[in-house]
Amino acid sequence: MSNNSPITETDVIIIGGGATGAGIARDCARRGLRCVLLEKA
Repeated sequence: MSNNSPITETDVIIIGGGATGAGIARDCARRGLRCVLLEKA
């Protein structure tokens, strides 16, 4: 199976983009951490 997605290094993965998830993502970014926020569409 071929995967064309780029490999991305991250420090934190946040699942859920509600108020808490968005706040955590903002806090991580302010601290210089690379974060990914995943939200179910």
